[in-house]
Amino acid sequence: MLLIITLLFTSIANGQSDVEQKTKKRRGSDNMTLGLAKSSDKETGNFGLLKSVGWNLLSGWVSGGINFGIIKNEILAMGNISFNIPLKRVEPFVTAGYGIVIERFSLVNNYGAGIRVLLGKHVGIVTEYRKLNFKYKDKQKNTTSTVTVDYIGAGIFYYF
Repeated sequence: MLLIITLLFTSIANGQSDVEQKTKKRRGSDNMTLGLAKSSDKETGNFGLLKSVGWNLLSGWVSGGINFGIIKNEILAMGNISFNIPLKRVEPFVTAGYGIVIERFSLVNNYGAGIRVLLGKHVGIVTEYRKLNFKYKDKQKNTTSTVTVDYIGAGIFYYF
């Protein structure tokens, strides 16, 4: 019985060290997704393109990064924190962040989740969902409005 328990613990420890070694080799990831952006406002454009670069902070479990994108005809720059589950071939993640809409210099926040599936040694596919909240200030009417956008996209990623 003691031998079985010892073998069980060593196999768990070896599995964890494999994951730790794999994530230590990775310094971060580079994602590019293309998708649909839906909102309840009357603005045209349901297109979304999001570029994300993240650097591993805690053995691949936590990463911090920057996002650039075009969502509903708005150009965005955001900083995000992601919590990842670094498994062998798949990596589910949740993310949240804050930034600005560059053209209007207004605030935007976002949160969401996704999954990365490794197809090669460093390359794979990614799908993600983001909920974005834009704050617009109309200086002519002296009003502030908030628009909520649902973005769902798919694309490719690269571990570096």
